[in-house]
Amino acid sequence: MRTIQLELSDNIYDRVISFLELLPKNECHILESVHTQQQTLKDALELAVATNVFAEITDPSAWQSEMRKDRGLPGREE
Repeated sequence: MRTIQLELSDNIYDRVISFLELLPKNECHILESVHTQQQTLKDALELAVATNVFAEITDPSAWQSEMRKDRGLPGREE
């Protein structure tokens, strides 16, 4: 079995994926599609919710301001 990588414009992506999905599963395996990308993102978001990564943030506005604050670059005088 061989692997190819395709760079497709958005207007033909769905048609190509639809065609590939018609091929026999034992002869063509789609390594990545919109569905797998969406599933990966969904899994990551579910993990973030489950671990409650933002539980320690009591004031979201203050936290956001702190994250956006400009910081000096290492090794440079301010």
